[in-house]
Amino acid sequence: MKLPSLPNPSPILQKTAPKILSILSSYSHHGPPPQQGDDDAFSPYFRGIPSKESDSTTNATKTTARPLISAQELQRWKPTPYMPLLTSRQLELTLLEIQRRQRHYRRKQSETETVDTNTNAISSNKAEREAAIFVPICTVKDIPSVLFTRRSGSLSTHASQISFPGGYFDPSLDCSTSTTSSAREYFNTLGNNAEDRLVNAAVREMQEELCFDTAQVRQLQSCSPEDNQEQQLPFLTVLGQTQPVPSMTGNPVTPIIGQINYDLPHFSSIEFKQLFPGNSEEVDWIFTVPIQQLLDEETSEPLRKWGDHDMAKVKGKYEYWGPVFPVPDAIEKRDGDRIWGLTASVLRPLLHGVFKKVFTADNNASKL
Repeated sequence: MKLPSLPNPSPILQKTAPKILSILSSYSHHGPPPQQGDDDAFSPYFRGIPSKESDSTTNATKTTARPLISAQELQRWKPTPYMPLLTSRQLELTLLEIQRRQRHYRRKQSETETVDTNTNAISSNKAEREAAIFVPICTVKDIPSVLFTRRSGSLSTHASQISFPGGYFDPSLDCSTSTTSSAREYFNTLGNNAEDRLVNAAVREMQEELCFDTAQVRQLQSCSPEDNQEQQLPFLTVLGQTQPVPSMTGNPVTPIIGQINYDLPHFSSIEFKQLFPGNSEEVDWIFTVPIQQLLDEETSEPLRKWGDHDMAKVKGKYEYWGPVFPVPDAIEKRDGDRIWGLTASVLRPLLHGVFKKVFTADNNASKL
């Protein structure tokens, strides 16, 4: 196969990488930011589940938040000093929904999953599986962007959904130094802000899904301009990670934040598709969205209705909202394509807590 013309290194990302690294590493130094009004710190879209109590002095009904998940269970999801993506309330609501689903599955298939009703802990007969996703920052003709994939419609789970590259941690592939040495030739890690085994899993899954030719990438690195010859700028740079978020199966998913160090052509171009041909068994579309567009066109939508779920102690019906982001117009775009769910929940705090500070015009990113 004829190699495509090689993109040039992105000067913008080389200048912004230290700032992103600094923001991500600051959480390990100072801890998570204070919670502002329960959910306002990261997302206004996750609505609380109130319980009504009567105020005898005023004969009024006041609404208070009632804990539904134990403090021990909540802390289990916050073991690391990394950037949190969910507030305590958002995490509680997510774990509550997982509990509800597990009870449903238990009724349908009692051998599949169980819940410890004494501690409100989420448990499973299956061993917990860790997953990692790679959040790829890039530039497209010098425009700061984020890369996404659309999962293949033939997959058994989350088919045709927009996602970040990623998958489950595999001890046989992601722990051994010998098996990851070839990958280490096309990516590096700045600082010490991510766990190697999860980085290896995220990068491996990204390469498997995007199918970029590692030999071609090594050629790209060796053909860098003369001022980069000594360093041989890697194709990918890992900048850090965040705290894990729970998937709807109860498995922890850890976002790994990184960047593609070379300025990419537009995703509709032949050059882009040659660089990222994609694994058709896993993804059927690879595309990028400018960071400014993601910020400007963010919306929200109700994800589900909450009612009198068994043992959930939820009274009435309350909408559970989540952020939604646009998918660019393209031949490949289908009706209903949008960035939502776990992908959007990971993206939003990164957009507002990291990318907006680094890349928007208000922060002089255009002058980089």
